[in-house]
Amino acid sequence: MAFERATADFEFGRTPPLLLAHEGKMEPVPMEATSAYDAKSATSWTHRARRPPTDRPDRGAEAVTRMLEAERKSLETEAPVRVAR
Repeated sequence: MAFERATADFEFGRTPPLLLAHEGKMEPVPMEATSAYDAKSATSWTHRARRPPTDRPDRGAEAVTRMLEAERKSLETEAPVRVAR
């Protein structure tokens, strides 16, 4: 994923899986040794203990759609685009 001042590169099976390129340097990003499913489950249980569940299956699709639309607009305008809700 390309950001304004850095690029994140994630690849399953690589050690380390997440690298950050910034100012000509590629550096590993520390990550906990857990699966995405486990992390999401733990976060969901923690949040549910404090407030009613608000996760909906369509929210993930909405977020991806907003990101793709922002990426398309950024490519068209050759300028950064803020992804907002």
